[in-house]
Amino acid sequence: MLVLIATVSQVSAQYVTLAWDQNTEPEVVGYNIYYRTDTPTLPFNGTSLSEGASPIFVDGTANTALTLDLPEDGSIYYFTATAVSDTQIESNFSNTVTSEWVPSLLAPPNNAVVNTAVTFAWSLPPSSYTVSFDLLYGTDPNLEATTTTFSAPGPFNFNWPQNITILLAILLSWPMIIIANRKKRMWQQIRVGLCLGIFVLQASCGGGGGGSDDSAPNTPLPGIVSPDPNAIPFTNVVTDILDTEYQITDLQPETQYYWKVVAVDNWGNPYESLTQSFTTL
Repeated sequence: MLVLIATVSQVSAQYVTLAWDQNTEPEVVGYNIYYRTDTPTLPFNGTSLSEGASPIFVDGTANTALTLDLPEDGSIYYFTATAVSDTQIESNFSNTVTSEWVPSLLAPPNNAVVNTAVTFAWSLPPSSYTVSFDLLYGTDPNLEATTTTFSAPGPFNFNWPQNITILLAILLSWPMIIIANRKKRMWQQIRVGLCLGIFVLQASCGGGGGGSDDSAPNTPLPGIVSPDPNAIPFTNVVTDILDTEYQITDLQPETQYYWKVVAVDNWGNPYESLTQSFTTL
């Protein structure tokens, strides 16, 4: 299989140089360089380069590099290559490389067999990039259908309105309890206890609401519940991850999963990794 290496240089315009190892099979006469923008998925059917539409043919087995002039349109270009025989039979696609940095998926390895508790890991961005990460995983190969989205948990999750209300109710009621104890009036202690119970109950239920909010989204906490893998293929999306790893502990056994990572910078520009898969024991 061909292995592509991409080197990007920026002067007045952006150029990318693709390089690969020579294929020594006697029937090979050259290489096809495929490209596209926006997503690293087949078909690689780009048409925007001045060197021609995809694929761009490189004649001769000894020619193992190609420099391309990329439009300055802000697009990320994805490239893959094949070796071409004298009868126009092509090899399998090479690895995919990009014109800009995108996250590399480190763990679990592609096509690995793993336990139902998985730590996803991916590469660090260059020092010039300030990004957060969105992790997409599920049984849908396209990572699109039946999506459930939740944010990565912060270091401390405090429900400010509810907890502050409960705390204030307890603090305001405490002097009444002390006074009641001093006067040793049992009926006042009972009444104070009932009042305190009402304050706490109202605070827990949202101050006289119905005790539940039907308008709130039914969003599971990260790593708690996964949809039934035998149902419609699903995708879970974990947003705003600031680290380069994330653990999921509740994957279904004997199930094939797909996953990818999208880095998002301060301006909202996405940098999407390739999609990889693994199977649980």
